Amino acid sequence: SRRLSGELETDIQNRKRLEAKLRKLSQVVEQGGSAIIITDLNRNIEYVNPVFIDNSGYSKEETIGKHYRDFQSSHLSSEFHAEVWKTISNGGVWRGEIVNKRKNGDKYWGFAVISPIKDSAGKMTHCVIIQDDISKQKQMEKELIQAKKEADSANQAKSEFLSNMSHELRTPLQGINGYSNFAVKKFKTTKKDKLLDYFKEISSCGRRLLVLLDDLLDLAKLESGKMDYCFEDANLSLLIS
Repeated sequence: SRRLSGELETDIQNRKRLEAKLRKLSQVVEQGGSAIIITDLNRNIEYVNPVFIDNSGYSKEETIGKHYRDFQSSHLSSEFHAEVWKTISNGGVWRGEIVNKRKNGDKYWGFAVISPIKDSAGKMTHCVIIQDDISKQKQMEKELIQAKKEADSANQAKSEFLSNMSHELRTPLQGINGYSNFAVKKFKTTKKDKLLDYFKEISSCGRRLLVLLDDLLDLAKLESGKMDYCFEDANLSLLIS
């Protein structure tokens, strides 16, 4: 009887340890940060954890017994699903991005790890899907791509602008330098009214140069986000002359 009592006590201790281990595993599944779905071999859902409920908006009653594909975006092709299932059926683990749908119809991105569950004989009995919501990362990625495109476009426009500016700046500067030098050389032998015309041309070229320099300053302000806008009436005939 002592032997039987000892075996019974050992069995009870083993069961307690097993129950404690199962409770820990249950807490990990229930309270973890990833959505967890368990399906049968027909991919009908048998279990979902609270994270999946929160992400999808469906209740547990609305998911149990439904096909896993019912909660994915319809744009995923049959070939895609066949590839995933082939990997799992061969005992492999599939990893990749999946577009899911919420109860309200919104789509959200998930990074999923899908693997087979096997019994003691190595036979596949179920599938487990562990999935993280990466919608925010995908949105940030989309915004970064768009920002890069806009930056590339701005850089291209800036390069073209500066290239044109280089040519436009050279022309009035040549006028300023040329007429200034000519005026100095001819000062003693040129009539005053003619000399006045020379200096008028110098003044005109200087104004053109000032406008171009202002444009360069405006470009710098645009790039730094410090551009100030001022709305006022303008004479179109002067702008296009």
